[in-house]
Amino acid sequence: KLRGATASIGDALLKAQPPGKEVAIKAAGGLSMKVKKETPATLQSNGARVGDFALPSLPSAALQGRRLQSTCADTSIGMQYVTWPANPFSFAGPNSSANLTRPKEVVGNYDEDCCSVDQNAVVSMSLRSCGRELAIHDLSDNITFDIFAPRQWNDTDEVVETRICQYFDESAGEWTTEGCFTVELLDDRVTCACNHLSSFTAAFGTFIK
Repeated sequence: KLRGATASIGDALLKAQPPGKEVAIKAAGGLSMKVKKETPATLQSNGARVGDFALPSLPSAALQGRRLQSTCADTSIGMQYVTWPANPFSFAGPNSSANLTRPKEVVGNYDEDCCSVDQNAVVSMSLRSCGRELAIHDLSDNITFDIFAPRQWNDTDEVVETRICQYFDESAGEWTTEGCFTVELLDDRVTCACNHLSSFTAAFGTFIK
């Protein structure tokens, strides 16, 4: 319900906005949203950027879902980037289903705490048209973005921290890395690349040397 209400607010914000203008709001409780309207032609030829998400040029087939609601006269596509103050999928539990890739320099095993979802670093990115979300997946060029999930532990001679990018599979009700990979790990963030849009977070794990 919360995610649906947030999407409706984003739709309402974009109604009066011209294409290409990004609008940012922050609600009580810490939820923040950045929205932007673009034409299908712009998304197909140039891609677009909203917040920390960079969308590549999108094939026309990826945008055809907007035609399903033929009574809608608005041909524009709204982009919505939401940063959640708390994990909206907490019902799935704190653990990740993803398999971490052991760093090359580490020869060892995961510890018993691997792998936990960062409950305060969940972001959602969606494309919407005529009040409906478009299913964007299996892109040939990846969508890139940052998740602000800072390092939690310092590496030692015995233990090495790792963080991975993942998304929430609503059909399976779990977090997974399918279609996503980690580009870069920085002290304050993780740079991710995925071939689809969804809700994303970072999972933390440690390796015992």
